[in-house]
Amino acid sequence: MKGLCAVMLLQPGVDKRFVKHAEEILRTVTDRLELVQGAEIESCRSNECSAILVLFMGLASESLLKLLGSCGKPMAFVGHSRYSSLSTLLQALRATLGKMIAAFYSADLDPGVVDRAVRYLSAVSYLRGYRLGVLGEEADVPPWLMPDRHRVEQVLGVELFEIPFEELVEEYAASSQPTKILERVVGGATTVGVDQRSLEAALRLYTALLAIARRYELRGILVPCRRVMEDIGTSACIAAALMNDVGVDVECELDPVAGLSMAVMRAVAQGPSFVGRVSHVHGGRVILSRCSAPLSMCSGYAIRRPLGAELGAALSADLVPGRSVTALFLEPELRRGLVIRGYVLSGRPEVPYLCRSQLTLATESAELYRVLEELRVHKLAVAFGNHAPVLSQLLRALGMEVIEVPNHRS
Repeated sequence: MKGLCAVMLLQPGVDKRFVKHAEEILRTVTDRLELVQGAEIESCRSNECSAILVLFMGLASESLLKLLGSCGKPMAFVGHSRYSSLSTLLQALRATLGKMIAAFYSADLDPGVVDRAVRYLSAVSYLRGYRLGVLGEEADVPPWLMPDRHRVEQVLGVELFEIPFEELVEEYAASSQPTKILERVVGGATTVGVDQRSLEAALRLYTALLAIARRYELRGILVPCRRVMEDIGTSACIAAALMNDVGVDVECELDPVAGLSMAVMRAVAQGPSFVGRVSHVHGGRVILSRCSAPLSMCSGYAIRRPLGAELGAALSADLVPGRSVTALFLEPELRRGLVIRGYVLSGRPEVPYLCRSQLTLATESAELYRVLEELRVHKLAVAFGNHAPVLSQLLRALGMEVIEVPNHRS
């Protein structure tokens, strides 16, 4: 991770072999390693350090704890069971209360705990540079989905950025036929159920969105799909799938809640997510449906019309069953976040009256519907893998209450 510095707070008498072991672990994540025994931490002052991993190797003085509290940079505290490390870590958390800090503990200083700490710091750093473009005006967003932009920047570090919809129309009109992309998308499909003109239009929209993302250095875009259909004559489904695979999160509705959930999920998972509407809940299972899914998450796909539409092109994806997944939802107020661990029970479109791509997420919670209803969860961002520990740490460090739905299988 660029800009990461590690600090080892040492007390006299720590076994040299254990210090060397800790140093070897830290050297795997950064070359900037500072061993501190005095009252100064140079990493706090260094402009080369944008985030700091602090490993406690014994007791720390009051002056050092005060210095950590005034450091002003994202930090991850790592503790273990030796040399009063855990006690010092907990003291440091109290001394730095309200700061952007997360704590990680492993009795034997497992390298995995350091990896989780680095992933947390990487996520914070990624979000701080995240620009989420809104194609249209803020007034076009339903008020119950529109968070306060100042709170979004304060809590997540994400900037909401308005772009006139007319720019997309102009960019689309100037775009050329995307021959190479067309060949790749068609070549990977099991079935193509739309005409070539419709497919070309959908892919031209992709090139137009990509140009806008590069122009404004966006990491995410909210696209008003209905307006795209009315004013441009295509759908955003395939464009969203392709954009998500090149590192730009696209939500094909003006839904900042879903867009921010995607941003946080990518920050932690370091890859795309499938964002689906909550369409059916039964016991501990929920069906998420949408007319797009990132190609990198698909084991196969067909190309069809979007549900209920007479134009455009959508992906009907196959998502591998049995895969461990993590799902995320953020409230618009950014006071609470829902983190779900589960697995893909089914990843094929089995229900005809739902969107083309469908994922059945299974958990072991008998209270799943109650939780979804309590938080008014309408969409979930889902990524392959178990990212729940780091997600939960991140949200807590950002000042949110975390509701967790665990799953012992994943």
